[in-house]
Amino acid sequence: MSDYRRSLFPWWVWMWAVHIVFVGILYVENLTSMRPTWFKQIFSSISLGTEENYAVWWSGICLFIAASLFYRVASAQPKLSESWRWVILSLSFLALSFDEIGSLHEIVATYFGWAGLAPFALIFAVGIGASLFSMFRQPGYRIAAFLISLGVLLFASVAGLEFVEHNIDLSRHQRRYRLIVEEGTELLGMSLLIIAGLLCLRHLSIERRKLSEIIGEPDSLAMHHQIVFILFALQFLIIAVFAVPYEGVFVEGNPASVFPIFMFFILFLMCFQRARQQSSKVVWSLLSLMFLITSLLQIQNIGYLLSRMEVYIPWGRFAPDTWIITFIPLLVTGLYVFLKSSASAKTIAWDCALILGVLVVLYPDNQTAMIYKLFSGCVAFVCYRWMRQLDKIAV
Repeated sequence: MSDYRRSLFPWWVWMWAVHIVFVGILYVENLTSMRPTWFKQIFSSISLGTEENYAVWWSGICLFIAASLFYRVASAQPKLSESWRWVILSLSFLALSFDEIGSLHEIVATYFGWAGLAPFALIFAVGIGASLFSMFRQPGYRIAAFLISLGVLLFASVAGLEFVEHNIDLSRHQRRYRLIVEEGTELLGMSLLIIAGLLCLRHLSIERRKLSEIIGEPDSLAMHHQIVFILFALQFLIIAVFAVPYEGVFVEGNPASVFPIFMFFILFLMCFQRARQQSSKVVWSLLSLMFLITSLLQIQNIGYLLSRMEVYIPWGRFAPDTWIITFIPLLVTGLYVFLKSSASAKTIAWDCALILGVLVVLYPDNQTAMIYKLFSGCVAFVCYRWMRQLDKIAV
């Protein structure tokens, strides 16, 4: 087995396995009678058919991985004339990941109708089309271009199924089949995009193709600091456009949760990569687990899931008590960075003062989910700054 196939093998195992599990969950719930009590209790937290749960977290992360792969390809190009197609693909799939978690297209359709989506669809089609046309002209990228084309067509078919859902009356059985086909098609499209990204990395002879190497090593991605800051600013823009005019209340997903989810996931991979490379494996492994759990909790508090199973934790179910969850990574990261002397006490103090200032401003409206997500994004941004300080020293 070649080195390339060995590096790809783990992706096939965990990516496809999780996809099959989530589609299987939909099948069991909608088309069988084998539903034990515990399954019924937690179904809303693990179903791709509902918003703001762990299944949606997974699908959004898959699209974020695809966007990161193509941005890694763009970072390896020496000139803008060679990297533009990969930047467009990366931004397009990043937009899809924002939409998957934040349900942006549902929000736009709710307030402006389906016609309000036309400008976004046009921009997406032109950008993707130009990138694919350029890729098909280069022999080494034609297979990847074909997989991307197929993936995009699958997403287009999903959009058609959603239109059917909102505009055509279907029987109960037909709605259940439509849901399974729609979500399964979406996951298949994501898989094809990820595979295409890996093929592009292979064509460029980039050997480091593990997920923690691609996303968990920021220095391998051009302008990583600037990109993170742009995403941080984009969170405020999305909140201003979609949340403030409608009092921060969303029927579907919450756009404000996207940035903290992605940032805590990046921090998870950064720590995981250091656990693979450095001597303090236990410490870095625990830090990576902490950030992964924190990323998951941004989309749904574990207290909610436990309450569905009739295990009640009063302090962990609703805001403002849930805010304590996001303080944990902040305190742990700050303490670890300080003990390693990779950042001065003054720097940490100023960052903590910034967080406290944000808290003072936001906490009076703590019952609004949007406000909590905004605070989480600020915490994630500061944790990222501190973790980057650790790159300056040997652990």
